[in-house]
Amino acid sequence: MNARKAGLVILLLFLPVLLFGITVDVGGSIANETALDGDAYNTPTFLQKDKLALWLEMEIDDYWRLAVQGSYTFDISEPVYLDLDYLSIYRVGEISFNLGRFPISEFTGLVLDHTLDGIRMRFALPGLSMQFAWATSALLQSMSSTILMSNSDVQDPFDPTAFFAAPRMIELMELNFIEPFLRQDIVVSVLLQHDMRMEEKMVAGGDAVHTQYLGVGMSGPLLPALYHSCYFYLGTGVYSDVFIASFLTGGGLRLYLDEALYSVFELSTLLGTGDTEAGTFLEGRTSGESGLFTPVSRPFFGLVFSPNVGNLWMSKLSYSFKPFSATGSVLANLQVSADGYLYFRTMRGLISEEGLIDRDSTENYLGIEVDGRIGFRPLSDLGLALLFGIFIPNTSSTSPFIRSQRKLQYFGKFELSASF
Repeated sequence: MNARKAGLVILLLFLPVLLFGITVDVGGSIANETALDGDAYNTPTFLQKDKLALWLEMEIDDYWRLAVQGSYTFDISEPVYLDLDYLSIYRVGEISFNLGRFPISEFTGLVLDHTLDGIRMRFALPGLSMQFAWATSALLQSMSSTILMSNSDVQDPFDPTAFFAAPRMIELMELNFIEPFLRQDIVVSVLLQHDMRMEEKMVAGGDAVHTQYLGVGMSGPLLPALYHSCYFYLGTGVYSDVFIASFLTGGGLRLYLDEALYSVFELSTLLGTGDTEAGTFLEGRTSGESGLFTPVSRPFFGLVFSPNVGNLWMSKLSYSFKPFSATGSVLANLQVSADGYLYFRTMRGLISEEGLIDRDSTENYLGIEVDGRIGFRPLSDLGLALLFGIFIPNTSSTSPFIRSQRKLQYFGKFELSASF
């Protein structure tokens, strides 16, 4: 009887395939991360993370698709959890459409780059592409969210009763003008974020944090192999009796030299405003005006030290190449990269790692980080990578770090991934 029921379920699942010729593709992936995290004075911490993901994609017709992926993650430092990575009904073509759970990003990825639940529409017109999205983070798991905009948000991962992530409603409108002059693309972005947390779910002294962002950007070639990008975001908002007026700006250059072992050079910088008077990094004022730029989702930079963009001036120099690209062997798929980061505070005041900062210091130089990566993909479904990073903080007597944190830190990781 049980076998009959199982057969009936399988038949019902695949009946649309049989009747309408729908194409179904199924598969999965296994990912392993083994890491050591330490500093010059203490025994390193061993970290282990493994993830098994299963996915299904269904091609309903020439335009409509269904995609779903679920995963099981084991993390030695966090509870084991199951998650729905994405579930989306979508349409492809000049008018595209997503409904469900899917990744959403504004054009820089520095203000918003996160998986959300909602609706997105895209239009591809001659000389213009548009994106409109309405989504929420309220149905995500708190452990898988990097949306931490208030003190209440920060406490969610440590609250055993807080299963869901910080509940926020997000609206995005983006216009991309394609090469209106000199092969340059111009982007205009409007992003609105509404805090939907109920008052009884807020920590003592906390409040709702609502923010708005207006961004403009330009990108394109300067020379045949040299490309640039630049952007500016105005960030406004309100919490308690505090008005937020801030900005984030930056840009970069990228040089491609395919004939020189597929070398890529990149130089970039960003600057986010801070608040010299804030008592805490988030919701640090009780009145007046805050200049701290607070993105919706937190971006990440170096392997070891990666503060949020608020009150941060960061410059990055990177180089990557394929040393065996000319051999024609499987080693041609090996890539080596190196990244250097230079970190400053924009002004006196706290950074996101506020527990590390000496409030009385007038020095803004934070430190330098050097990261390296060796990645190898011998097969299309098999990838390996070895990563290592060292952060050298400012150790001078006027360092912005408290004395106990003026120590070299390192992080090493081995990654293995396979698809089936």
